[in-house]
Amino acid sequence: MLYGIENFRKFPDGFPNIFIPNAQGIRGQHVAFLASFSSPAVIFEQIPVIYALPKLFVASFTLVLPFFPTGTSERMEDEGDIATAFTLARLLSNIPISRGGPTSLVTFDIHALQVYYW
Repeated sequence: MLYGIENFRKFPDGFPNIFIPNAQGIRGQHVAFLASFSSPAVIFEQIPVIYALPKLFVASFTLVLPFFPTGTSERMEDEGDIATAFTLARLLSNIPISRGGPTSLVTFDIHALQVYYW
């Protein structure tokens, strides 16, 4: 098991300055990335990594997203409403394909009826 990115540094202007250590070491490996989309700024920091990992010739790529933050804004009820869930889903659906095919996305919805009383 390899552990990935040690830190998410920033350039002086605040934009992410991210480095994937031992990028050659993950070639041919099955790679999973545990994402935390706890705020819009954090999402913006992680999207470049999520897009870069499949392009490093990994055997497969799995994105584990325990919480889908925009799930409360999944529909438009009035003209002018923007479904941010759709926008985030579109970002995730555009993750590059790895050698093993499309990215597997694993998410857990604690609000699902099946787990409501657990």
